[in-house]
Amino acid sequence: MVFRLKRVWLFFYGSGSLWVPWLCNNRFGGTSVWLTNDSPRFSWTVRSMLQLKQDLLLFLRCNIGDGNTASFWYDYWTDLGPLHLMFGPGGPGSLRIPIAVTVSQAVRDGNWNLPPARSENAVTLQIILSTLPIPSADSGGDTYLWRNHSGGFGSSFSTRVTWERSRTRSPLVNWHSIVWFKEEIPRCSFIAWTAFLGRYMASPPSSLSSMIELCQHLQGPHASRATVVLKLLNQVIIYSLWRERNARIFTSVSATPEAFFRVVDRAMRDRLLSLSRPPAVVSNTEELNLRAHSLPGSLFNNATLSLLKNRISGGYTSFRSRVSPSSATLRLGPELLPDKLSKVMSLKISSLT
Repeated sequence: MVFRLKRVWLFFYGSGSLWVPWLCNNRFGGTSVWLTNDSPRFSWTVRSMLQLKQDLLLFLRCNIGDGNTASFWYDYWTDLGPLHLMFGPGGPGSLRIPIAVTVSQAVRDGNWNLPPARSENAVTLQIILSTLPIPSADSGGDTYLWRNHSGGFGSSFSTRVTWERSRTRSPLVNWHSIVWFKEEIPRCSFIAWTAFLGRYMASPPSSLSSMIELCQHLQGPHASRATVVLKLLNQVIIYSLWRERNARIFTSVSATPEAFFRVVDRAMRDRLLSLSRPPAVVSNTEELNLRAHSLPGSLFNNATLSLLKNRISGGYTSFRSRVSPSSATLRLGPELLPDKLSKVMSLKISSLT
């Protein structure tokens, strides 16, 4: 949507590209883009521009210079908005101004060439026009403006402002920081996002809320680094579950629990080793090892391991019903999880410092 709007902006702004006059002469037949209707004979690029004409009311304005470019009826050049919306289909007849004229063609001998007002709308228009300067060659060309961050209009296109004003806002979810964070793996974050939305799992695992609470309320001097490991582990597990699900559905090939954990372990190590290392905050003798069973009072205690176990088991349970009964079931025994998770999480915190 934003890219298409920017293309329309470049067309009106007159960026100096040969594409603009070529489009006007060879596709619009020398007429205004406002008078050109969508048609299958046009390319997708041209059709996408024509389909956005109604959306330009929010973003596009025109400052009149000589009036040779702006459309009298369709451009937003007065505070009344596009005049064809105000006067309706009978406007050109009541004002005796053809539908295809420019603003300069509504001027004669240095004055607005309008008949006596016969309606409230005509009176309002004449009052507004009396406050505007008469178009002349000395004023330069007409200029188009785009909505800016302050709510006004400027001579540049802002992708951010256009996106914020064109999109439909949804309420914030409490898990956004679990999916999108600085150390994320993009492909894993995207799949985790779809999983949390319930796209490839029937519903998010029941342990999701516990994972969110754990990541948001970890305490201690190394809580921020431990949270990064938890978030990474969470999304890597989800991504690996998605890959395993697809393999079972489309190729009837299943992995053993040991193979699954090797994949998770490799992905975690690769990502953590790729992170930059600022100057160490603690000495080497104080470097902590995230092995849950080796440190008393560790952030990764038995409760955390149990939570991660449920996270994985819940993920498999959520898609087993969609896999062919003939395919092997990947079972994660309780005796396997602590050792394997400890292996995945047996990473020095200093690698995240």
